[in-house]
Amino acid sequence: MDEFAPKPPQRFWRVGVFIDVQNIYMCVKSIFGHTKINYKVLRDFLTRNGALVKMVAFTCYDPENRSQVDFMHALAMMGYRVVAKPLKRLPTAASKPAWTWKWRWRF
Repeated sequence: MDEFAPKPPQRFWRVGVFIDVQNIYMCVKSIFGHTKINYKVLRDFLTRNGALVKMVAFTCYDPENRSQVDFMHALAMMGYRVVAKPLKRLPTAASKPAWTWKWRWRF
């Protein structure tokens, strides 16, 4: 029966992880009732077994909210590549992320 068990690879695995920060935030809040996400534990979980992981976190932020800017810096210090866009203020006092530009990926 052990002959069918997967064997560890002889070379490193290359893994890309793309995180939608707002989506994870809202899912954790609705399922668990809190918004505490430990991104260090997530990073450690993904890099176990020697996998080479490229982690990219997508988010939007309010430039006037210092805690959001500090959070993005903390993600970057943990090894995440942060792709962030400032919120666009609309004349109706509503806001939306400005994701109208084209994406270019570098691997």
